[in-house]
Amino acid sequence: MFIQQLLKKDYVGNTPIHVAAKSGSINVLQWLCTSVTPNFLMMQNDFGFTPLEAAQEKYHLMEESFSNKKANAKTKEESAAILAKEPQVMDKINRIKECAKYLIYNKVYVNETTWSVRFDLPLPLYLEQVADTNMRIFMNMATDEDKQVS
Repeated sequence: MFIQQLLKKDYVGNTPIHVAAKSGSINVLQWLCTSVTPNFLMMQNDFGFTPLEAAQEKYHLMEESFSNKKANAKTKEESAAILAKEPQVMDKINRIKECAKYLIYNKVYVNETTWSVRFDLPLPLYLEQVADTNMRIFMNMATDEDKQVS
């Protein structure tokens, strides 16, 4: 996966890191996080949420929604059906919480060594060829404007 793909956003502004965190895909999230600099984790979706905040919002909403469904069940059958889904819902909530914890405590980001293991093109050469200022900022590199000031 190239860095440009990590900058792409879906229809509500979620990056692949947002999507992995909100869906509880811990393995994907871990892989993505080892491919980026810390700046990527500060990217906001259209609602202003970072990946961590989006994951936290998702599991809070899921907990509240499920709790409301249990409390508002009108029949025994409806209540039984909701309780039957509880293990699946709780598993999903716990996976999203695990992603949130990973984002809080994650300290492994891309560097030259980890980049070289994944890609044929050396990181300095790749970044030297990147003309996009935003990309250079996210990769903690000097921009063209910074170079002119120096």
